Amino acid sequence: MRNVVLAYAGDHPSHKLATLASLGRKIAELKGCTFLEAALPAAFGTMADCYYVPLETIALEDGIGDRAAFNCHDLFGGIVPNAFMATKVISHPLVADAAHAPANWQHGLGAQLEKIVLEGFSVFTTKDLIRAAEDLLAKGRIRVKSALADGGRGQMVIADRMALYGFLDLLEPASLAGGYVVEEDMEEAMTYSVGQVILDDICISYFGTQRMTTNNHNQPAYGGTRFCAVRGGWSALTGWLKDAAATRIVLAGKLYDDLAHDVLKLVASRKNYDVLVGTDSRGKRKIGVLEQSWRLGGASSAELLALEAFKEKPSLAAVEAASYEVFGRTEPATRADLVCFAGEDPQEGPMTKYARLEARYHV
Repeated sequence: MRNVVLAYAGDHPSHKLATLASLGRKIAELKGCTFLEAALPAAFGTMADCYYVPLETIALEDGIGDRAAFNCHDLFGGIVPNAFMATKVISHPLVADAAHAPANWQHGLGAQLEKIVLEGFSVFTTKDLIRAAEDLLAKGRIRVKSALADGGRGQMVIADRMALYGFLDLLEPASLAGGYVVEEDMEEAMTYSVGQVILDDICISYFGTQRMTTNNHNQPAYGGTRFCAVRGGWSALTGWLKDAAATRIVLAGKLYDDLAHDVLKLVASRKNYDVLVGTDSRGKRKIGVLEQSWRLGGASSAELLALEAFKEKPSLAAVEAASYEVFGRTEPATRADLVCFAGEDPQEGPMTKYARLEARYHV
């Protein structure tokens, strides 16, 4: 029986570390293992006979060893060869073949993803950002996003060249080293979540919607996810869904997932894809995978509740679960099945993060 241990390095917001510990504790409960709560956070792969719960996607380039030495049963999250592969920059091609890119950039992946992502480019220099932005601004508004930001942060909508150069005046050139995405902005947009999680002998796949909210700084922020999950892989999920549009969204996520495994050699037990449906500047409706998450995410608390439900009752056909992130001074809902954080975060202010199982569907 393997112990469950947390894996992270450096300083992180208190609400993130509290959530990590809460989910690590829940994973240990589901696995019937000991949670080494008192242990210091371990570097991935350094402790024998442990199941890791890392805060970030693991990159082999950080010196953890050979990909072949690990599989999806070693961690709750994912492993990629290079750190940039865990960010949203992999969704788009470079603005030119000779444009600057990190070592081991997969030049063919952008073309393979073209039909399931929005029109856009990944850039790593100011010169390439300007070129990408001016190319796309000729067709309509654009959105510029930092590859390292999450939760709706680190992005700006730009409507013209004047706004572009105003943005560049405030941009720290060093921040471009991590990459930026420049892509078309969409109207009437809705973001969906497509995901798959494996824990021991249980695999679930799900489809759901995301909610946005306003944080304590009056800025847009992630507010949670509600999804329907089934036991099994992508085909089990598409077989359960009755809506053709939902099926197309899931298939976009599946194709992204397939390419990540084939091209990037992804190893993962937790996979989530944000898929946007919206209208472009020419009035055309589009489906586009915005980014991937191969680590603990905002929906993970709900994912664990879904896994628990299927573990307790194998005859279940499907479940609905939801995660919630609420800003301000409030108490978790009385029906909360898992509270991850409730208190004052030094950076974010008062907030509450919890999840609950919303419905069970029997065969």
